[in-house]
Amino acid sequence: MHLLELSLLFLPLVYVCPAAGDTSPTWQTVQCSQSPITDAAAPAVSRWVAADVDNAWNAAVAAWQNYAAVSGASRLNLPEFISNYFNGPEGWNCQDEGNIPCSGTVQCDETKYPAGLAW
Repeated sequence: MHLLELSLLFLPLVYVCPAAGDTSPTWQTVQCSQSPITDAAAPAVSRWVAADVDNAWNAAVAAWQNYAAVSGASRLNLPEFISNYFNGPEGWNCQDEGNIPCSGTVQCDETKYPAGLAW
C-alpha cells in the first residue's frame, strides 16, 4: 500500500446526502456553503469528496466525448469546454501558457457547481 493510500484511510471524509427525492448527482446538488468545500484548513481530499469531484469529472469527460460544436460556432478546446461545462469563466484556454485568464483565481460562487473549482 502506498503512503497516499494509507493517509487517505485516516482523513475525515464528508459525504453530502442529496435532499429526499432528489435524483441529481451529488456534485450537482452540493452548495459552496456546505462544509468543508470552501474551508481552506480542511484536507484537500475532504473538500474533493464533499464536492463529488470524481463523479463531476466523469460527467464532464462523457460530455466532452459527445461534444459537437453547433453549426457555425467555433469548437471549444478541452480546457474551454470544461470551464464552460461548469459555468466557469469564459476564455479559459489553459492549454495556452500565455492565456492570462487562466492565471486568475475563481471563487466557489463563480461556478455553477463547487466541483468546478477543481479545474
